[in-house]
Amino acid sequence: MNLVGSRWRRIWQTPGMEKTVSENAQSHHRRDERQEVQWDAEILHEDDSYSAKIGNVSLAGLLAKTDAPLSMRDELILRIPNVGEFAGIVMWMDAPFFGLALMVGPELDLKRMAVNSGAAVSDAPIAKSDDDWI
Repeated sequence: MNLVGSRWRRIWQTPGMEKTVSENAQSHHRRDERQEVQWDAEILHEDDSYSAKIGNVSLAGLLAKTDAPLSMRDELILRIPNVGEFAGIVMWMDAPFFGLALMVGPELDLKRMAVNSGAAVSDAPIAKSDDDWI
């Protein structure tokens, strides 16, 4: 197990919960490095609203936890306070965890918002200014 996987388990582990993220979900080939965060979010799915907690972000993707009844390839809207709404597709599930590929949104590189927040583990995204793009 890698350090990120270990930290992820500690972030999400709750008393009496034996299973967190499957080894299969952790072993998938990563195209982009993940940045750990602890952001609140809201999922809009099939005319219902659910709370979610985002655990890590990357370029056009994220890992989150929710009680929403999601399935592979579900399309949903993810609302992140102070950032905006994103359309995404569920790419993997290990309930209550899921991986979301972001398709449309105001800023698909959520990792930059986390990295620039100055926190070791970002607890809120920060807005970008035009000066941030070098």
